[in-house]
Amino acid sequence: LQLMSYTLEGRLGSVVLERRMRKRVGGMTGHYILCGFGRVGREIARIFTDERIEFVIVDINPESLQRAAAAGFRTITGDAADTVTLRAAGVERARGLVAAVDSDEINIYVTLSARVLNANLFIVARANREDAESKLRLAGATRVISPYRMGGRRMASLAMRPTAVEFVDTLLFAKNSRLVLEDFAISAGSPWIGKAIASLAPDGDEVFVLAIKRGETMLFRPDLQTALAQSDEIVAAGPPEGIRALDERLRSAFS
Repeated sequence: LQLMSYTLEGRLGSVVLERRMRKRVGGMTGHYILCGFGRVGREIARIFTDERIEFVIVDINPESLQRAAAAGFRTITGDAADTVTLRAAGVERARGLVAAVDSDEINIYVTLSARVLNANLFIVARANREDAESKLRLAGATRVISPYRMGGRRMASLAMRPTAVEFVDTLLFAKNSRLVLEDFAISAGSPWIGKAIASLAPDGDEVFVLAIKRGETMLFRPDLQTALAQSDEIVAAGPPEGIRALDERLRSAFS
């Protein structure tokens, strides 16, 4: 009888904790959903934490969930390919989703389900096999990444161009860096559409535009008189305060 009581109390405690966590996640918006907390997922979570990015982890493995909870991360228990689970993770309010499960089949289903629920969601999907990349794109992934291919490219780049790789790493990952790299999107209805880059980031400003991605074309070091267009993605570099100021200029235009 005592054993049954402990078991019942344990289950009730888990239910209460799960409800509290779902309530916390229910207040999140503009966050990221990380599906899978294995080796790749843990590294992504570490980087998100360093960058102070809000995210929630979705996993069905009890051990993975325990590790995530022990690290203080917000979690949702369930199958990431299930629309009910994705809704509980706030997929309709999320900024992006990372499908980092070590199964291509699951990542395909996760991507397909997430795309159905949020047509504008930025989805990064992990591909473990080469033949999975095309399937993930068909399922709706915005970007497809192969950890093994990326690892091979990085090792080759470090061997051939160590200083260049170190410079890029400093821009992307160094804490308290005086020079950071960030990207911004020109959304529909933005008053910046049709205006020159110079009006957003003038020549001599502390922030400079490195590139503009327009459709499938990447324009490197575009002319300052280039007119901005809807859906342009701007890659800019500068000190943290300058990047924040650029972000505020883009946001304040809607207020």
